Amino acid sequence: MRNIVDIVENEIIARMDNRVMVLSFAGKKVTVCNAKWARKNKVFTGTDNLPNLIVNVVGNDIFLELDYTGGTGYASIELPIYFHGTPRVTNTEWKASGNNEAAKVPFIWLVEPVNEEYQNEESVIERNSDIQILICDSRDGTNWTNNDIHSQRSNTLYALADEFIASVKRNRKFARFTNYRERNLTKLGTENLNGFEKNIIDSDLTAIEIRLTLPIYKTSNCNC
Repeated sequence: MRNIVDIVENEIIARMDNRVMVLSFAGKKVTVCNAKWARKNKVFTGTDNLPNLIVNVVGNDIFLELDYTGGTGYASIELPIYFHGTPRVTNTEWKASGNNEAAKVPFIWLVEPVNEEYQNEESVIERNSDIQILICDSRDGTNWTNNDIHSQRSNTLYALADEFIASVKRNRKFARFTNYRERNLTKLGTENLNGFEKNIIDSDLTAIEIRLTLPIYKTSNCNC
C-alpha cells in the first residue's frame, strides 16, 4: 500500500476498535464497560445487531431511543467518516457528501499535503510520514459555553484520538514512535491573534488535532 491517504484509512481508521462491552441492561438503559466516543444522537448497534439511536450518555450508561433487546457481550458504536485533502478541497467534499450535517460528524481529516522522508536502503523503515489529523465534530457556538463544548464534544473527541493512536500502535506495519502532539480546538477556524475565527469547514465545528511522525516499515515487493 503506497499512498499515505490509503494507509491512514485502511491501516488505522478501519482498524480502530469500536466495540463496547455490554455489562447489563434495563429498558432503554445499557451499562457498558467503556462508552468510548458514544454520544447523544449517534448510533449504537447492540449485540443482536439491531441499531438503536443514542439519546444520551452518562458516564458508562448509554440511554437509547428504544428498549434494548440484545444480550450482554460486545456491541459497537459508529466509526468516524474519513476525509483527506487541503482545507478547500475537504470543505468542498464535506459539503457535497450530503445535506444532513448530523450524519457527517464526527469525521477524521488527514490534512494534505503530507511531507514524507524516505530512508536509505539499509534501514528497515521505508519512510517517516508527518501527518496532521483533525478529529472533528459539531458544536453549538451560539448557545454553548466553553465548558459545554468540552463536556459535550471534546471528551468524546479525546476518546477518538486515543483510539486512533492505539490503532497505530497495534499495527505492525508501523515502527514504534516516541511522541506525538495533541491540541484541542474548541472552534475549528483560521487562527490569528484573537484566537480561531473564520470557519475552515462551512459548519460550526470543534476538533482535536494530532501531529505525528508515522514511521512506516518497508514491505516486500512482489514481481509476479
